[in-house]
Amino acid sequence: ADNYELQNTPLVDYFSINFDDWYSTITDVYGKVNSALKSVEGAEISAHTVLSSGVARVDYSNGVSIYVNYNADEFTDGDVTVGAFGYVAVGGEG
Repeated sequence: ADNYELQNTPLVDYFSINFDDWYSTITDVYGKVNSALKSVEGAEISAHTVLSSGVARVDYSNGVSIYVNYNADEFTDGDVTVGAFGYVAVGGEG
């Protein structure tokens, strides 16, 4: 439904429920999440390590490790540098 149709309904508090309003956001978020996680699809988490406040490394059963940085400054762990608010996937089979 269009947003104006929500007036005087129990859904009035919702910002928007119109798919077309969200399509570009949905595809953008999906692209980012898929890019981050496609290398570990079907793998199991084997370890989760907090490397520093706001920085974690998640190790997977297929040899991939994903570093996640929740901070405003980049983080370096050996040869791996993770940008501010970013992630880096390293390793794996092949």
